[in-house]
Amino acid sequence: MSDKPLPTPPYSLVDENQTQGGPSRRPSYTSTQTDSYLRKADEEAELAYDDLLSNAHFEKSTGKLKLDIDGKDVHDLAESAGLKEAEGVYGDSDEDFTSSIAAQQPRVPRLNILILIVGSRGDVQPYIALGMRLAEDGHRVRLGTHKEFRDFVREASSRKVEFFDIGGDPRELMAYMVKNPGLIPGWKSLKSGDVGKNTKMLKEILAGTFRACVFPDLETQIPFSANAIIANPPCFGHIHVAEALGIPLHMSFTMPWSPTTAFPHPLVDLQFKTKGKGKDKDVSEEPSPQTSNYVSYALADHLTWLGLQRVINKFRCKTLGLPALSSHSGTGVIHRLKIPYTYCWSPALIPKPKDWKSNIDISGFYFLDLSTEYTPPPDLAKFLASGPAPIYIGFGSVPVKDPVKMSQILLEAVRKAGVRVLISAGWAGLGGAESSDDVFLLGNVPHDWLFKHVSAVCHHGGAGTTAIGLANGRPSIIVPFFGDQVFWGNMVHRAGAGPEPIPADRLNVENLTMAIQQALSKETLTAAGRMGEIIRSEDGVQRGVDSFYHKLPLDRMHCEVRPDLVAEWYYESLDIRLSAFAAATLIKSGRLKSSSLEPLRSAEYRTSRQAYDPMTGTVDATIDIAQDLGEGLVNMVTNPKKGSASIGAFPFIGASKILDGWTTGLHNLPRAYGYDVRQKGKIKDAQSGFAEGGKQFAYGFYDGITGLVTTPMKAAQNARSLGTSESSAVAKGVAQGLMNVWSLPFAGIFSLVSDSMKGIVASLSDTGSNLTQVEATKLYHGGKAWESASQAEKDVIVDEFDRICEEKKLIRGSMGKRIWDSLNRTHQVADHIH
Repeated sequence: MSDKPLPTPPYSLVDENQTQGGPSRRPSYTSTQTDSYLRKADEEAELAYDDLLSNAHFEKSTGKLKLDIDGKDVHDLAESAGLKEAEGVYGDSDEDFTSSIAAQQPRVPRLNILILIVGSRGDVQPYIALGMRLAEDGHRVRLGTHKEFRDFVREASSRKVEFFDIGGDPRELMAYMVKNPGLIPGWKSLKSGDVGKNTKMLKEILAGTFRACVFPDLETQIPFSANAIIANPPCFGHIHVAEALGIPLHMSFTMPWSPTTAFPHPLVDLQFKTKGKGKDKDVSEEPSPQTSNYVSYALADHLTWLGLQRVINKFRCKTLGLPALSSHSGTGVIHRLKIPYTYCWSPALIPKPKDWKSNIDISGFYFLDLSTEYTPPPDLAKFLASGPAPIYIGFGSVPVKDPVKMSQILLEAVRKAGVRVLISAGWAGLGGAESSDDVFLLGNVPHDWLFKHVSAVCHHGGAGTTAIGLANGRPSIIVPFFGDQVFWGNMVHRAGAGPEPIPADRLNVENLTMAIQQALSKETLTAAGRMGEIIRSEDGVQRGVDSFYHKLPLDRMHCEVRPDLVAEWYYESLDIRLSAFAAATLIKSGRLKSSSLEPLRSAEYRTSRQAYDPMTGTVDATIDIAQDLGEGLVNMVTNPKKGSASIGAFPFIGASKILDGWTTGLHNLPRAYGYDVRQKGKIKDAQSGFAEGGKQFAYGFYDGITGLVTTPMKAAQNARSLGTSESSAVAKGVAQGLMNVWSLPFAGIFSLVSDSMKGIVASLSDTGSNLTQVEATKLYHGGKAWESASQAEKDVIVDEFDRICEEKKLIRGSMGKRIWDSLNRTHQVADHIH
């Protein structure tokens, strides 16, 4: 695999200094080039973040986070983030998606796929449809969500999709979001400790995300080990369990969560401080809408991390055995690592923005048809047939503070508008009247059936309800309570398929009456009907499946002995990936020992940001040490035993961190002048620390010395392939080689000490990992497959393994000869210079 960095998408807020390469089990999703400008930009962005926090508060009437800031601050933050505004903000998303999957369909082995969804029924329902389509392709699919939806998942999918309880109560979650809108904790909430009231639920959900990856089915007790994860952002544990297990992560959501200039983050509303008032108001420093849109995502991500950092880091350390992330590393990690994303809305409603690159797709809505076997009760059928098509009113999973008052407003508005109405009580508890010729109180009726029989729909603006209303060509009156509901109301109004959204706390008889009349106007009915035709022609679920398949690192997921099976194990001695069945067969045949195998990591994530030079590394380490010391002193009071232990180990740990920061910066220093250094391996304990230190010591001298010849040679080859000046490329290569001949060996010397110390600290630290369940599950599946396989199938495995072993040995022999020749050439060059 090439060590050449991947291109950096311009929309990324924070870039990771990383290259792609290393062993086949240790790939990387992202790779970017870093220079002094980006280092300075990152520092400025962090300062701007901190300065903006004190101006954050919620405006409950809109359900958005309000940020009162100077326009200049937004300009500075956007510039530091590398934003380059282009003409137009939308591209041809349909063409973009089609071209991305126009190539040969990938050959995907049978996978264990985990879908993690946190939210309401409307958030869960689309992913049942996605899971069913994946199950039809032969995959084992598990949907991890709240216990409340267990029967819904099993019945709606006809048990094609397994259910797993990850904890959390969606009713409590919805109630909290109404009180403290959105997923983002505001500054006042942070100071008042309001977020802490939901810490227990968050801990439960985080633990549940890991259990869902590795625990057996709670009903059948059949073991399960996830090969890939699909998750929505509110799950929060997604990237962390994917990093711990080394499996691909694919994000998916019903609302935008990726930075763009096209529209603001659905939960953030920027307000700008300006000098003067009225005509004297100075707007010269106000940023453009595109700039403020882009920056809103950075602010949302940072504020979210502030509220969750402590709980997530405890989960990383205690449950997953991963190091804690700093504020600088945790903020924007999904965008920085270029994790694949699929947004499940129609491109006809919201086209794909131009600044969303190839890792982001828009698939179309995911519809789950629940109406095929539905028969309406006689009283509902009679009501629908007895007069003009009614409008529908219901607020789904959203709890309403005053259901009686809300019901009075609704009933009076529909009376004044002269329409009939279906009212769904839902979690809002609406009603307050008896059914009549013009009013019918609904029970639980599938929306995809019901909306075919109404003239318009009035709802809270949940993504699922919005999608079904639009698909049926019905105008939508959206009364948002919190979160993305305002966003969907604005998008529907922009498309002409409904009036402007009416915030729930501003709803009254007059504005609702006017909204109903506008929704039933000829213009709105025509626009909604046209939108419905387009949406019904799309197959969003299949496009979502295609997007998921094309973003998988399939070159690292196939078993090399049986390519139709997913690889589960890695045999390091020969760099071979093996399925559970192949590994069990080779162990039974005596070709391998189980101790020689380790779980395959088909995806690797560098969540911690690395230092760019020795000085930056030392400063970052010093800040980290100061935080550790402060926490230790606090523990001396709250938990004397723990505090004494941390203070006692502080000198050694502090020295280790400073030395590691300096060494990491020195190791990465050649990147500043365009040289791609080797990726350092993970250090989990003292043994791996000593091994990594020795490896880096050897590589430091080897790369530094041989680079005098190989670096100019590679530069010349690249110049010839690109058709650029070969002489200037060689000159640059010679300069890089001369720089590396001292920097790389020095980094190797320091690594010998720092990596060893880091390994000792890792062995002594109070972190744990529950990953043994993964190995046990893989062994179980391999044993079961071996028992059911024929002798002929087992013989094929053994024969193919023997063939691959011989082939790998020949390749390694050839590589050894090339290395020896390179060393000889280096020696000859050195003699010539002397």
